[in-house]
This record gives sequence, structure tokens and C-alpha cells, in this order.
Amino acid sequence: MVIAPGAADVLTAKLVEQLGFDAGYVGGYSIASVAYGLPDTGLVSVPELVAHASAIAAAVDLPIIADLDDGACS
Repeated sequence: MVIAPGAADVLTAKLVEQLGFDAGYVGGYSIASVAYGLPDTGLVSVPELVAHASAIAAAVDLPIIADLDDGACS
């Protein structure tokens, strides 16, 4: 079992890494709510979700599990 705390932004991912976890997790809900203040209703596009998840993954040396399947295509 891998414990992968949620990391909705780069700062949170850095904290997850600093605390010694083996992985982090980012999902569409966390990006929509933290980055845009929106509910997870498909209002954030897939390219926006991918850009945020990519920035989070690039900022740390941890594997990041990304669940971004709910973005609307626009």
C-alpha cells in the first residue's frame, strides 16, 4: 500500500515530499477548487488540468498520481 496525500498545488506537493511520503496525488477536484475556486463540475479543461499537474510533478522528485479524467474539452 502506498500512502499518497493530496497535493493540489506546488506548495502542497513540496510539503508532501518534505514529510517523507513516497508519492503524491492530484485530482481534478483539487485543481478546480484550489486553482480556480470552482466546484468539480467539468468547468476546468483538460489542458488546464494537465498544465497544473505537470507543474506539480516537475516541482518534486516524487511520483505524482494524477486523476484528471473529468475535465471538459474546450
